[in-house]
Amino acid sequence: MKLEKLPEGELDVMKVLWQSDAPMKAGDIAKSLAPKHSWKVPTVHKLLSRLEEKGLVSADRTAYFHRFSPAVSESEYISGESTALLKKSGARLPQMVAALIDSNGVTDEELNELSRLIDERLAQLRKER
Repeated sequence: MKLEKLPEGELDVMKVLWQSDAPMKAGDIAKSLAPKHSWKVPTVHKLLSRLEEKGLVSADRTAYFHRFSPAVSESEYISGESTALLKKSGARLPQMVAALIDSNGVTDEELNELSRLIDERLAQLRKER
């Protein structure tokens, strides 16, 4: 599935769903978003419909209140966005990572995590050879 860049409102809804351990009702999503948005439930329903059309959200309509879940993980979305940015910019992965490290005040913990992920991937690739 090709993941497209989401508008801010749709992405905010997805973030709430990704953080939830269980499917959510539109009203609960609206409450979670209240500090940032003054959306009413119908607005959240419209955003959820758009996300469902895009294949990013699944809905359980067996009960009176529909419950919504993410159909793609946050990491799948981020991966798609990152890949699209690489293709669009023509940059190479090392350039992109270097730019992110230089511009975002990366912590020692984040660098250690990045190093661990690279080491794990290298070990996996060596096993596959």
